[in-house]
Amino acid sequence: MITLVKHEWHQVDSQFAVELDKDKLREIYPDLDDADIDVKLKEIESGEVSVDELIADAAESQVDFEWERQYDDWWTDRKGGYEITYELGDDSSWHTPPAPPLPTKKCTQCRWEGGAHETRTAYFDKNGVELTGDVDHYDRTTDVCPMCDGALSNINPSHRCTSCDWVGSYLDVDSVWNKDRDEQNREEGDYCPECGSQVTETTGSDVEVPADNGLPEFPSEPSREALEEALDELKKEFDLMNAPKKSSKKTKK
Repeated sequence: MITLVKHEWHQVDSQFAVELDKDKLREIYPDLDDADIDVKLKEIESGEVSVDELIADAAESQVDFEWERQYDDWWTDRKGGYEITYELGDDSSWHTPPAPPLPTKKCTQCRWEGGAHETRTAYFDKNGVELTGDVDHYDRTTDVCPMCDGALSNINPSHRCTSCDWVGSYLDVDSVWNKDRDEQNREEGDYCPECGSQVTETTGSDVEVPADNGLPEFPSEPSREALEEALDELKKEFDLMNAPKKSSKKTKK
């Protein structure tokens, strides 16, 4: 699951106000006497000295104003026309991080629970023997517990098949987005990974979740004694096939 982020680039008029008195002007212009302060106040009031000039003089004298917020006018909400952009996000994009997704797999042997992407894929040959190392050719695969290699069961299913007993996560369904691009020319929708029928969403509380197939039901690996016994039988058959044949002709006297 990924996070998508939408940005709305608004313009806002945040209005603040402060009352300017002679005491504040004395802080800004410490070299002026009371008469000059009165003149300065009138010049500001009449517009001869702009507010920008006053703010610049205050900054030069390191004098701050205690502005009081009056209102925020989000004029783009009224007039429209604001720009919208999108991007990929992550957990830091949320003021409150979303709840982690529920686990969809549970080990039948240990306590492990997690998502399908966290399981380990086991590879088997046609005799049911698990293949290790770099596997190029195999007959069947199955997902097993990443902790103990135990068989897995489905939990917290989000979808169920309309035909067979399959239930599982939306991550496991076969989704068709475009009929023309589907090899089977199926309509858009989600299909069962087991039988190919359509699936429906479920809350998980109205279905009984069957266990996964787990490890494939291949014949168990023969023991060493059984192999040695089979090898002995093969040797006997080989010896019989290559033994010299006795002649059936009788010698004349």
